Amino acid sequence: MNKCEGEQLENGESCISEEYSFPGVTACKSGRCSNSVCEDKLENGESCYWDYNCESDKCTSIPLGGAFLFGSNPTCGWKEEGESCNYHSDCLQDHCDHFYECGKMDNNRSCLWDSDCESEHCAWNRFNIAKCKSKRRDGQFCSFDNNCRSGVCASSFTCGRKSDGEVCAVDNDCKNRDCNSNFRCGKLENNSICLTDSDCQSGRCGNLLRCTERLESGSDCISDNCVYSSDVNYFSWIFSDVFSWKCGEE
Repeated sequence: MNKCEGEQLENGESCISEEYSFPGVTACKSGRCSNSVCEDKLENGESCYWDYNCESDKCTSIPLGGAFLFGSNPTCGWKEEGESCNYHSDCLQDHCDHFYECGKMDNNRSCLWDSDCESEHCAWNRFNIAKCKSKRRDGQFCSFDNNCRSGVCASSFTCGRKSDGEVCAVDNDCKNRDCNSNFRCGKLENNSICLTDSDCQSGRCGNLLRCTERLESGSDCISDNCVYSSDVNYFSWIFSDVFSWKCGEE
């Protein structure tokens, strides 16, 4: 029976197979033309070649050239954990490990990448063997940030940021992101040795390189050593050829 242009075909009616037309384009109501006959789309687990062959719109991937180099032949539906796969996109978990199995691996299983492991940590030992391991706690040895549960491997090669007073090398080593000139985390109290104003809790490193209070208005000063940092430093003539800086507004 002839069909009007644009009218969809029922199952069992003749159609132009997708292999000889635009892939995925068919006049069949079911959306699938196979061997020139309209048929239902394939259920999960049935062999397929294209996504549009399947009710789930997912046919496991085919390596370039159509050769099934690894894993199983393509079937409709995503693969469950432990099933064979070719690519990440074949798996419900969106991960196909280097053994071509879906899912991530438990601790002590061989791995190549952090992404292979449930713990997100693939560790290489001294024998050059890599296995999934738990990430390390604060204070334990580390080489990279991703070795640590905290996501931070400090410059001391230990996991975790440091508290105030602990040894540091850079600001990122410290919880407060402040490593002072004495290579300790945190601001320094008055009378502590300092190099810059930013080392001190008071905001002033004095002339003797010790933290001290900021100066009151009217005091001799340099830089921003005044109580109110918004004060404008001005100079007053003491002698005809000598001047000094004072705290306060003009």
